[in-house]
Amino acid sequence: MNKRNTRAFAFGVFFSAMIIGIVYLQSNDDSKETANDLVNARSLIEKEGYVILSEAEYNDRIETEAAAKEEKAKEEGHTDNNEPKMAKHALTIETGMLPSDLAKQLLEKNIIEDADKFASYLDEYGYSKKLQVGTFEVNNEMSFKEIAELISK
Repeated sequence: MNKRNTRAFAFGVFFSAMIIGIVYLQSNDDSKETANDLVNARSLIEKEGYVILSEAEYNDRIETEAAAKEEKAKEEGHTDNNEPKMAKHALTIETGMLPSDLAKQLLEKNIIEDADKFASYLDEYGYSKKLQVGTFEVNNEMSFKEIAELISK
């Protein structure tokens, strides 16, 4: 490229940047449009039958409903029987057991909810190669990691 072509190219880039800058500066009235969009959105939501609450109002409503449920349970003489009970199991690992066998055993005893996920977890994080033979006390409140670390010490 010679000097003349370089100057022409530079002038073109400069001219394009000027046009883009002018257009940008003249169309920078987004604050008014955003406020109008917010009002329009709010009216549309209310027109559809929804209620808009502030975070404080929402939290108050949640607390009120929880208190009402608790009061109703007390009136009916119910205690918190809906809470799941802790299931314990003595997991026995024998020589040659596969991670899928362990997972099925834990699923049958309601220690885990998904046998495939647990077996995959053991394989993915390398615990399946470190399984120890023995009997281990596990419960349904333990995470996959806690169980895996317990049986692979």
